[in-house]
Amino acid sequence: MKRIYSDISRLASLLLVFTTITTACKDEVELPRAFVTPDTERIVAPAMAATFNVEIDANCEWIAEIDNDAAWVSIPEEKRIGKGTLAISVEKNTSGAKRTLDIKIHDSKNTVFSTLSLEQNPQSGDGFTSISDLRSIISSGNISVPEGLKIRGIVVSNQRNGNINENTIAIEDNTEPGSGVAVRTQSRVFVSPGEEIEIDLSGASFDSKEGMLTAVPASDDRISRTESSCIDPMPVEVSVKDLENSDYESMYVSIKSQVAYQDIRKETISENISIQDAEGSFLPLLVLQGCQFADIPVPTGGGTVSGLIRYVDGKAAIMPCSSSDISLSSSRFDGGIMLPYVFSLMTEGSNDHGRYVDFIKDASDANKTYMEAKDGTGATLNVNLNAKSKTFYYWNENSGHHNLQLASWLDGNKNYIQLAFPLGQELKDGFRLSFGLASQKNAPANWELQYSTDNSSWITSPNKISIPKGEVFGGGKGYFYFTIETPLSMPIESKSTLYVRLRPADKVSISGGALSDGYGRIALHSCVVLSAITAEKTSSPAGAIYFEPFDGLTQGTDYRQGDRLGGMLNYCGEDIQGWNAEITKGLTGTNVRQRPGYAQIGFVESQTVNQTKYINNVGILTTPALNVSGNINLRFKAMAYKNTSVFQSGNNTAADISGDVTSAIVEIVGSGTINGKKSAEITSLGYSSFKTYNFEIKNSSSDTKIRFTSDGSKGGFTRWFIDEICISK
Repeated sequence: MKRIYSDISRLASLLLVFTTITTACKDEVELPRAFVTPDTERIVAPAMAATFNVEIDANCEWIAEIDNDAAWVSIPEEKRIGKGTLAISVEKNTSGAKRTLDIKIHDSKNTVFSTLSLEQNPQSGDGFTSISDLRSIISSGNISVPEGLKIRGIVVSNQRNGNINENTIAIEDNTEPGSGVAVRTQSRVFVSPGEEIEIDLSGASFDSKEGMLTAVPASDDRISRTESSCIDPMPVEVSVKDLENSDYESMYVSIKSQVAYQDIRKETISENISIQDAEGSFLPLLVLQGCQFADIPVPTGGGTVSGLIRYVDGKAAIMPCSSSDISLSSSRFDGGIMLPYVFSLMTEGSNDHGRYVDFIKDASDANKTYMEAKDGTGATLNVNLNAKSKTFYYWNENSGHHNLQLASWLDGNKNYIQLAFPLGQELKDGFRLSFGLASQKNAPANWELQYSTDNSSWITSPNKISIPKGEVFGGGKGYFYFTIETPLSMPIESKSTLYVRLRPADKVSISGGALSDGYGRIALHSCVVLSAITAEKTSSPAGAIYFEPFDGLTQGTDYRQGDRLGGMLNYCGEDIQGWNAEITKGLTGTNVRQRPGYAQIGFVESQTVNQTKYINNVGILTTPALNVSGNINLRFKAMAYKNTSVFQSGNNTAADISGDVTSAIVEIVGSGTINGKKSAEITSLGYSSFKTYNFEIKNSSSDTKIRFTSDGSKGGFTRWFIDEICISK
């Protein structure tokens, strides 16, 4: 026992010695020495305002301070730990003297520090004058300057990208108006954007041949770089109105803008396009054919365009210096199109004059003739027709089916009608394209749709349409309505452009024979409507016993689009007799047709019948049995129909031009009464929007149904629309 105790005592002593030694070693470990090191010790700033970012390498907490607290320099006041960036902002120096100061960067204990010296050149003095003063001298008519006069400025042009005249440099010494000038050299002088140069103007000449006031030094050796640190040139934000005089000539500016809607159909930014600001003012965008970014596709969004200002024939234009100067990926001022969108062929009463579109005709080549929407959205229509026989006529049609008569289609699906839709919303599930199409007997019968988002890679819709065999247009009839529904495998983002082509699916004509130039025209008529496929449903009102919002109806056109629809105002979908059980949900009726999101009661055939011979068909819609007893409340929305798509033209005036009746009848089938009777009349239906009607039905039972119809005995036309039928206690 004694030995064991002795061994334990010896072990404890050894452990105590080891612990003492290791503790002593730990106390003697040297920590790394604190350091704060900027990546430069000196900054030489130009006279104009600028910001410099200095990288600080440090292993401790640090802060930067200005020695003499100068008001012309600002730096962050907060403390930082470890590596970081110190932003130094310098105000412009309009004085005639250089100014200097030191910036001290030190740790929190003020035991280690680094000093960064900052110098800023003056705008004038010591033989230098400001660019604005130089411009004043030149504008006064004095093209000779004093011997030894010099200017200096920051280079804002970019020769390497090539979007500036050869051997030309643009500089500016301030961001105020009148602070820019161009400099022409005898050979290429390589300077980069952000570098400061000085020019001795002794013996220099001046001209404005390139749309900018340009100084031409006596020789290239009169141009030299200064020791100023390179900066990142920042454009001056202006509007198009600010450019009405030459105040910003040769200066680097930015404009909140978008490509003008009439130029969106062009392919590249070097195709003489214009931009427009939010006020609707236009400005040419100059991109030289040979520059490095000349082939950038025309952007359809909004944002900013930056560049140099020059004047062409006395009018301002903007020349981007690099591709990054064209930043138009955000939303347009007009937002692009919202769906459903109608590209209307409605005329203003005569051929070639669109009410909602501009018609730009090239008499020598139909493929260079095109249409563009007047609403500023950028929607356009153009064609590719057979080279042998080209026809592109824009006709005023007194039946309301205003149309483009197009030929020839001998090349089959190599010929097409193409529309461009800049989107103001995302397309998630798919889209529907509704349009009017008519033909002569040797024109293509079968048609398909392709779509693209880049106007290069095309996807063919799985659905096709066919013009009825033997049905030719003329005499106010033969103008058919179609919809091609196209699912999407992936969404199409908002602010992108959806391109859609309609083209022959094969070379079969409506006569069954071969296609030909003779009697081979197609007439795209009335309008083209783009709408979204959506799974959105109308919420059922609280307490509803029966609710029918007609969400399952998707066909036809929305009547509320008015005369933009032209002859397709009467475009209804399938009759209720053909609806499936999922859509009808127990509804029954006659002459009840689909409209997108609501139902039309009453029908007039207008595709195969001349407008002067329209025949009214009274409609009847009946709900299923309500299976509820007692007193109940009925609420629904209703609206009447009026043909606004045609002009009155003597004997050709449409039979329904005066508008359909503005009343309808609600009947109780089975048990119950409405206002003490079996039926009630609603009056004062509006022609442009839905009104809500409420009735109390008394003594209903499980067999009670409600019937909606019109009084056809009064004559005239009886089309009307119904939506959101709701029964509640």
